[in-house]
Amino acid sequence: MKPSRVVARLLVEDPRKCFDFYVNILGYEPLWDDGGNVYLSCKLPDEDGPAIAFFAKSDMVQYGEYSDIGEQVKSDYVILTLGVEDLDAVYAELKAKGVSFMGAPRDIPGWTMRCVMLRDPEGNLIELSGPLKEK
Repeated sequence: MKPSRVVARLLVEDPRKCFDFYVNILGYEPLWDDGGNVYLSCKLPDEDGPAIAFFAKSDMVQYGEYSDIGEQVKSDYVILTLGVEDLDAVYAELKAKGVSFMGAPRDIPGWTMRCVMLRDPEGNLIELSGPLKEK
């Protein structure tokens, strides 16, 4: 199998709310927005394909015998990792927009990264990561 594209599609209660968060707060560019509230997608600036899409859990009935997928117990099984050049600047910018974080940015030398965690409006875990600052 050779996939032609990879899209992270999150099953959510409110696709519009998530879409607006990723576009208006995190700075993604809209890709698919037909004005509805079932499927929306956005992409990283200057990228060709979709980076992330949001699909209404209520529409999983279209998958017939798979309709219970949207009813699974929510837990942290996936982390969306968003790489940034200047983590501290992005952290300050998002805090100014009212984003709540799960702590302050921290160095993780074993990963050669500086990271901070937050959640989107549906509770999905997001890691912002950037390079360690030179000391």
